[in-house]
Amino acid sequence: MRICTVICMLFSFYVSAQQENNVWVFGSNAGLDFNSGQPVPIRSATGHYGNVPSVFSTLKGFASVSDRHTGALLFYSDGRTVYDRNHDPMPDGTFLSGNAGDGGTLVTALTEQGCLIVPFPGDSNRYYLFSLGTYLTPKLYYSVVDITLNSGLGNVVAVERNVLLDGGSTADPDGRFRLSSSMIAVGGNNCDVWLIVHDYINPVFKAYHITNSGIDPNPVLSTAGTQIQGQAPGMMPTGSTYNFFAYEYSTMDVSPNRQYIAITSSVRFLSQQAPGSNTVRGAVLCRFDPNTGIVSGGVLLEKDIACNAVVFSPGNTKLYIKGTAAGVGFLSQYDITAYDLDTILTSRLYAVNQSLDGSKQFRRWKDKIYCTGDSIAPTPPGYPGFSSVSGGVVYTLSVINTPDLPGVLCDYQSDILTFLPGTHTFYALSSEVVYPVPQHALVLDTLVCTSGGWSDYPLVAREGYAAYEWDDHSSERQRVINGPGIYWVRYRTRCNNWNVDTFTVQHTDIPVNLGADTVICKNQWRMETDSISDAVYLWQDGSRENFFETEQRMGTYWVRVEKGGCTFSDTIMLELVELPQYLGVDTTYCRSAGIELLLAAVVTDGAAVLWSTGGTAASITVREEGHYWVTVGYDVCTGTDTLVVTEELCDDCRIMIPDAFTPNGDGRNDLFRAMTEKACPVTGYDLQIFNRWGQLVFSGTAGMPGWDGRYNGMPAEAGVYYYRIRMETGTRRAVFEQKGNLTLIR
Repeated sequence: MRICTVICMLFSFYVSAQQENNVWVFGSNAGLDFNSGQPVPIRSATGHYGNVPSVFSTLKGFASVSDRHTGALLFYSDGRTVYDRNHDPMPDGTFLSGNAGDGGTLVTALTEQGCLIVPFPGDSNRYYLFSLGTYLTPKLYYSVVDITLNSGLGNVVAVERNVLLDGGSTADPDGRFRLSSSMIAVGGNNCDVWLIVHDYINPVFKAYHITNSGIDPNPVLSTAGTQIQGQAPGMMPTGSTYNFFAYEYSTMDVSPNRQYIAITSSVRFLSQQAPGSNTVRGAVLCRFDPNTGIVSGGVLLEKDIACNAVVFSPGNTKLYIKGTAAGVGFLSQYDITAYDLDTILTSRLYAVNQSLDGSKQFRRWKDKIYCTGDSIAPTPPGYPGFSSVSGGVVYTLSVINTPDLPGVLCDYQSDILTFLPGTHTFYALSSEVVYPVPQHALVLDTLVCTSGGWSDYPLVAREGYAAYEWDDHSSERQRVINGPGIYWVRYRTRCNNWNVDTFTVQHTDIPVNLGADTVICKNQWRMETDSISDAVYLWQDGSRENFFETEQRMGTYWVRVEKGGCTFSDTIMLELVELPQYLGVDTTYCRSAGIELLLAAVVTDGAAVLWSTGGTAASITVREEGHYWVTVGYDVCTGTDTLVVTEELCDDCRIMIPDAFTPNGDGRNDLFRAMTEKACPVTGYDLQIFNRWGQLVFSGTAGMPGWDGRYNGMPAEAGVYYYRIRMETGTRRAVFEQKGNLTLIR
């Protein structure tokens, strides 16, 4: 068994310009320019009632937009007036409805997030300007700004000015329909944007879909965060009684990855809590689907606490909530990496070890979070009716330097910057400008990992576009490359423009091959891979060499090799086969008794057997002497043994004694003696020969000598002689005795 794991690592980042949020305009003539990389105070024209300067014409609700490629300011608004980049009111850009009432008739605008700019999907020259009224005029309007008009300074399109989008859907006890004071925009996934507002009393989100075709007047409704809803009685600081509604004073934020939305309620002057288990104040964290505009779930945070601001960290790991409890302002931080109520609640930390007075508004910029400062001055003269609003005005800016770190490690710094003289804000900053996502080209660093050499590799462009064109002029969504290099694909987006994605392809090849699963015939086995520079090896037992030796009988072994972002592995299964054979000790048998011997091999399932006789069965029967062997084989392993079977003459040697001989020297029949089978052992041999007169003429013992027909050194005369022979024969020394006559012939 072989397992080869290939890991391809993909890193992506946006490379198109994203400078549409480089200039912020807010408050009374205040603003910030981030084009240098750091906030620099600027002076703006906000703080006017129509064309007339006013110290507090707009307390809350600002929006500004810059050129997304250069960062230069294009225009801005407080929801009542639209100003061009020269800080002059645009034609048809004054007395807008929404944040400052119907027709901009209110002296002061009080909607927390009362103004928002959304670029037209697919049209870089036109923008929607949304203006949201508060409790006095709770309606949502929009106007269209075309920056190609008025010699490139921009103009509010007269026929698309003060268009009523939402008049509220829930009637309060006075019969008025209201929206909350929160409004955000979220980039969608399909060249679209979601404009999200909220009901003022019920936990209902309204998501208006903005596409190339315009604004769908029928919003996507989502009921989420039901823990905060309803109304409760309270008393204003002036002493008057008032029914406070759950989302009347609220703010929203969406996480940078567009997966979560949070909303707050900052009701502060309650005389009793809302009935039942619900509350009219606190903060709720919900899920958001940028494909459908649906808000779901809801985790209640800071229950029964007046919360006036909320912001997500740039890395999507933390949620910050500014609240006030028992007259003390605080900034809490929650870890939202796990969307689980208990986990989120137990992660709560204070981001600042000090009281934060007054209200705040937060806004992300790159890897930091900025907010209105902490040095609050008394309310300037000229606006006596609001001397108690938030304790005064703010002349400074504060920052959270490392907002994705826990607790005080986020590094909150107060008052890092002072606005220009004569400019200030109550606590409002401008809203964020968002575009549809994705809208940017990508650079894709692709690492192709192979084991055993390069093979065709597919590059796949993002799906869902009208047309594709690769650098080799192919027009399919996928093209196959046969080597590393830089490749690009151009495609037309649904926003009717062309984007280019670039693929930088690198290649790492690491051959890792332990071979096929195998059978081994001995206990020790060595597995080895190529020794590769800078590679990291890991075997199944934790060893880290490029080889591995085992004395185990069998098992599964694997190695993983890592280098340069690539990981390869291989697995081998070793099966140990032992085929020991033993046929026994060499065997002898008596010829007189014969033999029938069973020889059996040791046979493993699936093994093959071969005997010296040609047989292939597990055993054979031996009935005669000989050299017998067996070989048993399985895969590459064999086992063998040999047995010698010997026949011996025990007590039945065949003996022949001639009755005549001719000792004439011709080499034939020249001796008289007893003759036995060649293999017959003889001991105790005794031969005696007598002549007819009884004289002993020959006597022989050792070595079975024979009589050569001579007596006393002379040839004996021909005639009849008498012999007597005795000997012991065979392995059992059987005694043989015989007497008889023999004839010597000459």
